[in-house]
Amino acid sequence: MFPNGFTLLDGEKIETSVHLARKIDLHPISEAQWKRKCNVHIHDKGAAEALTEAIKMLLKVVVAKQKSKNYGFICLFTDGNGSYWLKISRGISTAINESIASLETLADMDKEDFFSDEQQESINGIYRILHDLL
Repeated sequence: MFPNGFTLLDGEKIETSVHLARKIDLHPISEAQWKRKCNVHIHDKGAAEALTEAIKMLLKVVVAKQKSKNYGFICLFTDGNGSYWLKISRGISTAINESIASLETLADMDKEDFFSDEQQESINGIYRILHDLL
């Protein structure tokens, strides 16, 4: 439990919590530091930049719902048709699995010249972190 009465990883095994604490930053970020209503379609202008920035937010800890005392993890979702959005999951397993599945869907698309080499490296690094957490 956090000093402000919020909870994170409620119900998770202690070994899971310790493993996560060693691998990722579990300090909550403010609402101003990310776009809760982020929704990107790969065919929109500026989508590569917006999607790269959104992906950098994966597994950051934020307030799950405005009126709750729970923290959750930012994760990436997709409809499989080129739309990607950020959502909060209180469960770390869901956040990791959904984010990996969405990144794999993104990797499967024909993204020739869509991402710069730097953006691709950033996304690949985040994918490796997620995969390592499984």
